[in-house]
Amino acid sequence: TYGVIIYQEQVMQIAQVLSGFTAGEADILRRAMGKKKRAELEKQKARFIDGAYQNGIPKDVAASIFLKIEPFAEYGFNKSHAAAYAIIAYQTAYLKTHFTNEFFSASMSMELSNQKKLGEFYEELKRLNIKIDLISGKKEALMIANVFLNSMENLANNYLYVDVGGGSTELNLISKNKIIDTKSFKIGTVRTLNNITKDISWHNFKNWIENNSKLYKNIVVIGSGGNASKILKISKKNINEVISINELEEINSLVKSMSFEDRIFKLQLNADRADVIIPAINIYLKSLKYSKSKSFIVPRIGLADGVIRHIHLNNNEGQLLR
Repeated sequence: TYGVIIYQEQVMQIAQVLSGFTAGEADILRRAMGKKKRAELEKQKARFIDGAYQNGIPKDVAASIFLKIEPFAEYGFNKSHAAAYAIIAYQTAYLKTHFTNEFFSASMSMELSNQKKLGEFYEELKRLNIKIDLISGKKEALMIANVFLNSMENLANNYLYVDVGGGSTELNLISKNKIIDTKSFKIGTVRTLNNITKDISWHNFKNWIENNSKLYKNIVVIGSGGNASKILKISKKNINEVISINELEEINSLVKSMSFEDRIFKLQLNADRADVIIPAINIYLKSLKYSKSKSFIVPRIGLADGVIRHIHLNNNEGQLLR
């Protein structure tokens, strides 16, 4: 690499060739540098300089070489790790360059809880003169529903797609690979926890499902959103495996019987899910009852998948359901 240190293996090779380190000793040096263990580093530095001196290299030259190695080892990778990062960097750079809007939509959606990252993305978008439009809940649910119907063998002809968020719930009634109707309701997990969901919203939610589903038999409810994944984990079922309404009610009873702390430690829920999962289950259960469904499934898809599929659709590689 023309005298430029790029890989951790080169740090080890320098120590072996210049200072007579064994492979094991060189690895200890690499780890000491990577973990910034000052006491161990001083010990390794003395060993490095003495070994180099015994090989005919002046101590001041050996010390200067060590000073060049030390800062690199704090951020350098081994060769295989660096190669993997290079591939990912190339792929993401390609997406950012050629599908800029979709790249940032997916990236920012994945980092919704990381304010620092969102700030960095925002500054980069300003630099690129790209305006930010927040995706509507309805569009989000529609994009995800399209991915679901185009990425698996259908389990049934009729579905009620229920995407539960903190502030709203998006519904899509699907029959024979066509979205029949969609509706957004201001019924969400955080709203419910804060007791700000209005009775009229629940009334309209119930009426919409009952009126739109009465013409369709054997509806399967598709659960979407972060809480749906947690429900799947608790159920110990596989992706797309049916969870019966009775099983979901049992999960509901189990979660409600546990303290907030037990949900975190026994069910391995994150702190931001340990409270909102209860209203989420309640919304899914109501969806099942109002649509007279007995089956609930959770697919392995999310908004990022929907954005990626949207790229293909815009290039005539697919067809939106609606």
